[in-house]
Amino acid sequence: NRVCAGGIDQVVGFQNELHARRSPWNFLIGRIISPSRSAVIQSFQSKKTVNRPESLTLCRQPLQWGTMEAPKTNVILIGAGRGMRLMPFTKREPKSFTVVAGRRILDWTLGAFRQNGLDRFVYIGGYLIDMVRNGYPEFSMVENSNWANNNILFSLVCARDYMTGGFYSSYTDTLYKSDAVSALMASPHDITMVMDTRWRERYRFRSQHPESDGEKMITSGDNVVQLSRDIPPESACGEFTGVMRMTSQGAARFLEFHDRLYDKYAQDGIYANNHPFRMAYLIHQMELMIEAGIEVHCVDIPGDYHEIDTVEDYHLASDDWSRFA
Repeated sequence: NRVCAGGIDQVVGFQNELHARRSPWNFLIGRIISPSRSAVIQSFQSKKTVNRPESLTLCRQPLQWGTMEAPKTNVILIGAGRGMRLMPFTKREPKSFTVVAGRRILDWTLGAFRQNGLDRFVYIGGYLIDMVRNGYPEFSMVENSNWANNNILFSLVCARDYMTGGFYSSYTDTLYKSDAVSALMASPHDITMVMDTRWRERYRFRSQHPESDGEKMITSGDNVVQLSRDIPPESACGEFTGVMRMTSQGAARFLEFHDRLYDKYAQDGIYANNHPFRMAYLIHQMELMIEAGIEVHCVDIPGDYHEIDTVEDYHLASDDWSRFA
């Protein structure tokens, strides 16, 4: 297998040990995992029953736990946050309503999925949720009512009832083309993430969002061996785009892992970067799953991707995305 960056023998060694294991719960406690993280991973060896997190009572949705009619593939759109760094665009509208190259960010996202025959959308809303509900009555809506006090991971798990048959998920402040979704559809794996391999070309112009903020990935072939903002930019193979697919098996593993994390930390236990678990990003759990030996794969896209986090990002994306208008 190819490892995309040099000077990462430690990660390659971890990858070799990862492939040697058969059970996803036979956790590695090895040289690249700190003692504190080792203790976290060891906690998952217990097979005790894990209850559904109480935090999900904050997420209002029409379905109750275990009542979905039949497993179908849903597209889950994570859009609860306000996006303060994109003010004034988000003063009166959700971040996903920001218009880039003649269309809302949200409509670019819908188009990428619809061109691949996917049109069952679940929107996780919070800030100005009624604008989304009224503007897109075809959506299944999930409300993260505590959106101001939690983050992407908690937001995504609000939609757990829509995950059981397998799902796609996406951030709602990003632009990408239909080929990213096509690549996900073609992946045979249970958990697959989309990685932009030309990410550093964008970051040359992002003075307000440095490379240290990027959700960076190191891969061996299509296997993700490390996912972290802490990866040195020169060692990263690419950046996670926020677009992901899980089969029903992948979703079950993801939710079980989350519930075990919640069983340990609840909402306010210190989890990552001295923040409580409710403020965790999606990549924090994905990183820990990888370290625990759960296989996570990726598909590559060479550019044609933008994250719109700041006003500067908005102008950069608007100039570039006009190619597709």
